[in-house]
Amino acid sequence: MSGQRYSLTIHCGVRYALFDGLAWEAVAPVPTFPGYVTDPKTGVATSRSAIEGTLVRTSDTEATFTTTDPPAGLTVRFVNTSASPGLCA
Repeated sequence: MSGQRYSLTIHCGVRYALFDGLAWEAVAPVPTFPGYVTDPKTGVATSRSAIEGTLVRTSDTEATFTTTDPPAGLTVRFVNTSASPGLCA
């Protein structure tokens, strides 16, 4: 299945994603994403509330997010949920 570029909210920790018209809940273990990223050329740290990556629906009930922003290659697995994502989805 092909993926779609996705901006995953990280400022409240990763718990939910809204994707493909559905709510998805992260499955533990979930990596901790740094709230700041440092430019290696300038040494300047920049705050971020989301991390870019690709979200792939792997089945009717599961999806996997893979980061493309640093740290690249980290994954978060999600399952469909009927829970209502809060403000930090």
